[in-house]
Amino acid sequence: MALSSLNVITLQNIKDIGPKTILKIGAYSESKKIESTKQLYQILQDLKIKKGSITLDELFDAEDVAKSIISRSEKKGIGIVSYYDDEFPDILRHCMNEDGKEDPPVVLYYKGDWSVTKMPGLAVIGTREMIKEGEPAGKYFAGEFAKRGFCIVSGLAVGCDTSGHRGALDAGGKTIAFLAHGLDTIYPPENTDLAKEIVEKGGLLISEYPIG
Repeated sequence: MALSSLNVITLQNIKDIGPKTILKIGAYSESKKIESTKQLYQILQDLKIKKGSITLDELFDAEDVAKSIISRSEKKGIGIVSYYDDEFPDILRHCMNEDGKEDPPVVLYYKGDWSVTKMPGLAVIGTREMIKEGEPAGKYFAGEFAKRGFCIVSGLAVGCDTSGHRGALDAGGKTIAFLAHGLDTIYPPENTDLAKEIVEKGGLLISEYPIG
């Protein structure tokens, strides 16, 4: 493991350090065991991250923020998996952006049963404003694939996303909701009960965003 979750979240909390820089740091430190903040600081200096302008105090401050995020997450039952953990899904390690370049998330926050990420997945996505046939169609197709062992993946939005999650649950299957905010809240609020049901029935909520 090149970087721990604490290391990754610490680096995320330094201005102008993004996923590409974190992956660069991770690749450089792959054969090293980082046991202290000072060791991580030395790696940043070796690589001249931000032209070597990061101070040790700045790194300690970022680490304090990271420790707070981890502690608050634990209290709310939110788990954390980073790019460098063995359980990080391979399919996400090789995410491509619109330019065809690898652009994986470097840390994921989750609520629920992480093991469903090992199931074959099928995304159900679409408009928030469906025609009247859309809702039963979404539920039907999601349910049929869920019965056949697929985990239905969507984004918990109203409309097509909701029909996908609902169809999977009604068929006794598993579903993952990938959210665009911290898992201490649910948006849209009208799907709060649906999000709770997803977790209670062995599914998963995932986000790249920390608590708050």
